[in-house]
Amino acid sequence: MLTIRSEQSEALRKNALKPVREKFIAILRRNLPDQTARQGDAALDALCDKGIMKASRYGIETEYNVYVFIAAMVVLGEDFDRSEKTAWSREILTDVKMHQDLKAKLLELRVLMDTKTDIAPHG
Repeated sequence: MLTIRSEQSEALRKNALKPVREKFIAILRRNLPDQTARQGDAALDALCDKGIMKASRYGIETEYNVYVFIAAMVVLGEDFDRSEKTAWSREILTDVKMHQDLKAKLLELRVLMDTKTDIAPHG
């Protein structure tokens, strides 16, 4: 019987997500140059990994929607979903009846209203 250790499983997951993370990093650098200028690719890679995992806990799983979640992390801070400053985000993210597309659109709009920063991947 083949047994896959958690370290091996994590390595497989990271390898499978590499093209998506690279795409996210390219879009982040293009659309949010001021916010990403001081971060190296390794830091953004780790941020994307963390964002993918966190987004999935809120039912956010499509590429577009996960990107929006990660972009919100870049603009508002990695823990925007738990910060008191952005308590509004929990109302959106924890609503289990709300579709992920609506969650992402509301995040986009709220970030735009609060920071004047467009985080949509199309810029």
